[in-house]
Amino acid sequence: MKLYAAKSSAIRAAKAAGLEQYEIVEQDGQFGFRPIEAEDSCEGEALEAMEQERDEAQNPDAPEVPEEAPADEPQQEEAPAPVVKARNASTVESPVKRVWAIADSMPEAKRKDVIAACVEEGIAFFTARTQYQKWKQNQAT
Repeated sequence: MKLYAAKSSAIRAAKAAGLEQYEIVEQDGQFGFRPIEAEDSCEGEALEAMEQERDEAQNPDAPEVPEEAPADEPQQEEAPAPVVKARNASTVESPVKRVWAIADSMPEAKRKDVIAACVEEGIAFFTARTQYQKWKQNQAT
């Protein structure tokens, strides 16, 4: 067994070897790995069948539970639908010019009022915000 100075290196090596189940072993301050033997599936199935027979004998009126797919067969799970973030886009033509025109028509208004008026007309919030700042800087010069 090859030994590694760090436990994480042993874990990485076990995964690289394609092991799904492994055990980390420490020897003299170094770490290694060894595979874990899976239990015999025949024994597990026999034990499960005995338990089911016992349960049926104890409660004969219980409804039968359908058998599930064997554990060694991969189960298909439905992937969740991807979350698509709605993009905030302007719905008017020339939104930049529109923001400047609205800001020119409301020179004494507060910033939030100008931005609200822009959003009401269909201009994206962030476009309105950015262009208002540029308009404001242009007014100062």
